[in-house]
Amino acid sequence: FIFEHYFGYNKLNENATIEYSLTHPRWQIYPVINYSLDCNVEELYGKEFVPYIQDVNPLSVMIAQGSGVNVKMPRRIMK
Repeated sequence: FIFEHYFGYNKLNENATIEYSLTHPRWQIYPVINYSLDCNVEELYGKEFVPYIQDVNPLSVMIAQGSGVNVKMPRRIMK
C-alpha cells in the first residue's frame, strides 16, 4: 500500500475534499536486515501516535529506493 499509493485526499473545507493523483516509476524494494527507530515520535507525528510507534516492535519494516513524484491537478469532491 505505501509503495503503490497513487491517490491522495485532503479536506478543503466542511463541504469539500480534494482528490489528487500521483505518478511515479515503480520503486525498488530491498530486504531489511536490521533497523532502529531514533526519533521523537510525539514531535514528528503527534502524541496520539506514541502508543502505536514508540517502544513497539513493528510487524514489518520496509526500505525502498524512491523517485520523484508527479502530482496532478486536484479535483474537488463535494459532500
